[in-house]
Amino acid sequence: MALVIRPSRIHAAGVFTTAPIRKGSRVIEYMGPRLSPEEANRLYEGASRTYLYGMEDGKTVIDGEGLGAFLNHSCEPNCEVDEVKNRVWILALRSIEPGRNCCGITVFMTMTIRRPATVAPRNAAGLCIRGSGWQS
Repeated sequence: MALVIRPSRIHAAGVFTTAPIRKGSRVIEYMGPRLSPEEANRLYEGASRTYLYGMEDGKTVIDGEGLGAFLNHSCEPNCEVDEVKNRVWILALRSIEPGRNCCGITVFMTMTIRRPATVAPRNAAGLCIRGSGWQS
């Protein structure tokens, strides 16, 4: 997939496509060291920004690095997460034109570290928590 990191209006930097992406295509794998929620809490206590993704098993947190860590949150996402065989894939929800920011819904583990979403709907403020949707 032809992806680049560049400045984003959503948040500092983001992942942009340089070629069309078809709906349903794998955009990128979310990769990084695997931690327990306890390790993640210990490592990032007091941090203003994290790139943590909580796996569906509730026991594993991926400390995102590389392109995947630059995927921004959007309340109108063009990407979604799919966990397959202990791997996390970012898939295109719809066709994405070249030059567009690849964005998804931010998912946080229900643990001590929680970060507010960068872009909220006009009538919402809160956190996206795994399994419970938007929390105000």
